[in-house]
Amino acid sequence: MSTTALVNAVINGLGIAVLPHRMVIGPIERGLVVAAHVKGLSFKRKFHIVYHKKISYFISESLY
Repeated sequence: MSTTALVNAVINGLGIAVLPHRMVIGPIERGLVVAAHVKGLSFKRKFHIVYHKKISYFISESLY
C-alpha cells in the first residue's frame, strides 16, 4: 500500500498510521489529521503517528 493511500485512509477515519514526517506535514498543516507524540517513543527517522482529527477515542491520553 502506498503512503498516500495510508494518509487517505487516516483522513477517512479508517485507523491510525505511523508515517514519515514529509508525507504527513501537509495533511497536519491543513488540519486533516493530528500527530500524536508518544512519551519515550523515538525513531531514527522522523515519523508521526497520525489519526483522524474527530476520531481520537482509540488514542490513550497516557501516551502523550
